[in-house]
Amino acid sequence: MGDKISTTIEDYLGVMYILERDGEPIAGVRLAELLGVKPPTVTNTLKRMVRDNLISMDENHHAHFTRYGREAAY
Repeated sequence: MGDKISTTIEDYLGVMYILERDGEPIAGVRLAELLGVKPPTVTNTLKRMVRDNLISMDENHHAHFTRYGREAAY
């Protein structure tokens, strides 16, 4: 991934950071609600974030920061 993270990804990282900080699972439905976008938009963005090594997804479809993603979110 390049050095520049898009504004959209920055928005996602910020919301995900807050959810993690508050002990909430990072779920697509919750991200859609908080970001004011449709669930399919969240799904596509999360796939990009996995591709770019910012997050991983678990068996419950919850996102988790990678080391790189956590650094980008701070």
